[in-house]
Amino acid sequence: MPLLVAAAGAAWAGAPDGAAAFRRGEGLSAGIAGTSLVLRDRAVACAGCHGVDGRGPFPASEGGQPIPPINAAALSRPTAVRPGYDAASFARALTEGVASDGRPLAAEMPRFRTEAGMAEALFLFLGQLDRDETRGLLPDRVNLSLPAGEPAHAAALAAMAAFNRGDGFWGRLPVEGSPAFLDLGEVLAGLSARMDEGRQARLAGLAADIPDALLLTEAPEPSSLPRDRHIVADARLVGPLAQILRERGNRLTLLAPPPEAMAWARAEGLGADAAEIRMLTSGALAILAGQGRGLSRSRARLAIDRAEPADWLRRYDF
Repeated sequence: MPLLVAAAGAAWAGAPDGAAAFRRGEGLSAGIAGTSLVLRDRAVACAGCHGVDGRGPFPASEGGQPIPPINAAALSRPTAVRPGYDAASFARALTEGVASDGRPLAAEMPRFRTEAGMAEALFLFLGQLDRDETRGLLPDRVNLSLPAGEPAHAAALAAMAAFNRGDGFWGRLPVEGSPAFLDLGEVLAGLSARMDEGRQARLAGLAADIPDALLLTEAPEPSSLPRDRHIVADARLVGPLAQILRERGNRLTLLAPPPEAMAWARAEGLGADAAEIRMLTSGALAILAGQGRGLSRSRARLAIDRAEPADWLRRYDF
């Protein structure tokens, strides 16, 4: 019986909150088999061990201990050693530590004490979580919502076209579509903000490593351009003045997007901002591809949120 259908009876007004239990351990307490130890709240949150999407720990299980997935698809699918779980066998596993085939679960799996209806609420939530985590994932493509407005939309499309000349996400190609697996406009806004913070730190670090470097923090006035200095700057600040600065005997160390992004922007008659959007889109797509075949929304967002997009900028010395 499908997981959601089997657990549908748990969805009543005022039912225990399966989402809060899964993510924060609310409404749960537990002990470790063979001990008197009592665990509460976040210490017993399902997501803490089984991952934010229920598909296993992220990025790896603590101490090398194997931790199985508990997402709906994995639980309901029979394996070589056990039948699939239904609502009743899931509740028994949760509260008694007994697998769907009657074997005791590993001692590391807590034995839970829950309020009435919590096992059913958790079971129902796992089905909803699985559906939410894979919305927009299709056998041959991954739907993404792209940023609105130009040139951001054109830059994102160009990055996707270049990415799709490869294998995509293990055979799934990212496309603009609905329902969206991720809002790429939102993702890019977050990456851009973090890049701006990291860019300043990178520029300061470069300047500190160069004797007598001049770190530019704002665009120089054409009438007061320096001479015979080693200038460190964001390429966007220097812009068309780069040639004049070189003619005045200056050396330049600039941070800018990779050559392919810069070449695309020049060919389209666009500026460095568009090149940065293309770079950030390419970086986000590469992170998604790095998640392997088992893509999920929460896992992808965690990986993106841990990225350092300022590291994607290239150093150019002239």
